[in-house]
Amino acid sequence: VRVFDEQISAGKKSFLIVSRRARAMRRLSEALLATGQANEARATIAEALAVQRSFAARDKQDLHEATLVSMMLVTAAQAADGLRDGQSAAGYLQEQSRSPRVFILRAATS
Repeated sequence: VRVFDEQISAGKKSFLIVSRRARAMRRLSEALLATGQANEARATIAEALAVQRSFAARDKQDLHEATLVSMMLVTAAQAADGLRDGQSAAGYLQEQSRSPRVFILRAATS
């Protein structure tokens, strides 16, 4: 994440760098959860999810971006669960279950 922050600070704020930073933040959030740092994990995934949602909103037909949002919603639910915030965790999972990617996968396997 720090490497991407340095590139962005240097004026290299391309879609590729910003999107990869968001994905790196999801992985960082997962690592924070694994080490019991749920508060930090929740803040990290919230920032990554906001960025990824903005990318997905640009093109609602882009399944790759929708998949990344879906993955981040699961991580956000895990972070909320780590803080014993079941209501937020359930909300993230409900949103994830309504994801376009989930519908396509269900249709393909039916």
